[in-house]
Amino acid sequence: MSEFLSLDAQVEVRGFDVQLELRPDEIVALVGPNGAGKSTLLNVIAGALRPSTGTVTFRGDELSGPGGHVPPHRRHFSLVAQQALLFPHLDVLDNVAFGPRSRGMAKGPARDRALRELGSTAVAELADRRTNQLSGGQAQRVSIARALAIDPDVLLLDEPFAALDVSVTPELRRLLRERLRGQAALITTHDLLDVVTLADRMIVIESGRIVTDGPVAEVCAAPNTPFLAEFVGVNLLTGTAVGSETVQIGTQAVVGIGGPLTLGAGARATIPPNAVALHLTQPEGSPRNALHGSVALIESRGSLVAVTVGIEGQRLRADLTPGAVAELGLVPGLPVIASIKATQIQLHPA
Repeated sequence: MSEFLSLDAQVEVRGFDVQLELRPDEIVALVGPNGAGKSTLLNVIAGALRPSTGTVTFRGDELSGPGGHVPPHRRHFSLVAQQALLFPHLDVLDNVAFGPRSRGMAKGPARDRALRELGSTAVAELADRRTNQLSGGQAQRVSIARALAIDPDVLLLDEPFAALDVSVTPELRRLLRERLRGQAALITTHDLLDVVTLADRMIVIESGRIVTDGPVAEVCAAPNTPFLAEFVGVNLLTGTAVGSETVQIGTQAVVGIGGPLTLGAGARATIPPNAVALHLTQPEGSPRNALHGSVALIESRGSLVAVTVGIEGQRLRADLTPGAVAELGLVPGLPVIASIKATQIQLHPA
């Protein structure tokens, strides 16, 4: 068991069963589909939700478990939600000072502490404003300052940028990264930029279970579920290794690099969408990978068009120019051949 934060907890009515350990100096990004259990995990750690079975321990002390349940206000953790949820009857300074004061600090020192934290999130000039005078971005900075003012042992952030205008998110993300150095934090997000700019470690949760846990670069380089592959922006095909660099996908074979694979074992192939070319007839040059399928979906994505092709019951996305889509006359149901260079396909054990 971890000497810092350790969780082995189940919430039966939500199908939640998670085992997790957190170190005192790491920032962990938690991603997963809607309803996967991300917010449930934060609430179990924060104490807002008591697990039906299992335990939550912190530095060896049981917070939730057979021995009882420590309520949220007695845990030295801070939870920041999507909405700022500031106290409307207090100005900004006293909102941030509320935490230190509730823990016994005198009014003057608590306000000094609050002002320093407002400075760290670049909103010290708003100290005397009422909360209804703040923009969404300003309110969320104040909310983060309030959470940090108690020097929490663990900071829990539930999609902290989800309700913000895209124009203010990059600066707040940068400020938060600087402020969180050396701080244990768990952040739920639907944005890959949050993961790569804020986190050291990445956890993927699906259907109430952790399916992937590791350093950000490693998890992004080898996605092991369709959700994760889509999240990081690559295609994922799964099958069986029939050679050290070949994966059988249904009746078709995919040749790539990476591996080596174990003959007969499960294997994965990850492919960037911009590496996929589509053809109506067998392409010239006999490429090593020419996969037969049919167009399933066509979507506009800015200056490109995402064309999803169904292949052996799986999906492969190609990012094409509008001109290429028009020239090929692509429509849903049309048979096509997807060609990919072997050097553009990364193979991994399942």
